[in-house]
Amino acid sequence: MTQDICERRAPNPILFYVIINSDTITLFSKTIKEITSMTAIVDPEKCIGCAACCDCCPVTAIEMNAENKAIVNADTCIDCEACVSECPVDAITMSEK
Repeated sequence: MTQDICERRAPNPILFYVIINSDTITLFSKTIKEITSMTAIVDPEKCIGCAACCDCCPVTAIEMNAENKAIVNADTCIDCEACVSECPVDAITMSEK
């Protein structure tokens, strides 16, 4: 993975090492969840169903629902903000868990 992709996918510097070393995601995911207090929230009114957020999420915390809108699993989200950066319509924000 190039540095550009890593920076885009992991704007949170605490998670940079974990994202570039994908084998460590499982190992550190519990620890990361314990230290993160934020989660991504999708505004269904703004979501256009492009799934860009699903494609960029390093821990697959985002899925598309039956209405073709993104939904975030707060228990899986590691607060990396990759989806916020990737969303073309700014439908995703961060909120306290």
